[in-house]
Amino acid sequence: MTWLRQLWSALFCEGALLRAENDMLRETNLVLEMELETLRKDNRALVNAQLKQAGVIALPDIEPTPSIKRVRHLSLHQKQRLSVLKTSIRPDRAEAGK
Repeated sequence: MTWLRQLWSALFCEGALLRAENDMLRETNLVLEMELETLRKDNRALVNAQLKQAGVIALPDIEPTPSIKRVRHLSLHQKQRLSVLKTSIRPDRAEAGK
């Protein structure tokens, strides 16, 4: 019985450590993305300054890239419920048709 308890606690601790590491890496990724955006803006400003000095048209400003939205995958139960809701006649719709 103790080996089972040790195995369970080891798996639980390992999972908690992996979740903590994943959170830390996600935060680090966000910080690096913000730093990359700042460096790109600085680089564009320096290039535009050099182009202006050379008498060439400066580069246009770029629009910020939209953040990538996570794709939400619905479970089979959620898909069935959504289908029922889309196909069912609601009382407020039925009255509007009369």
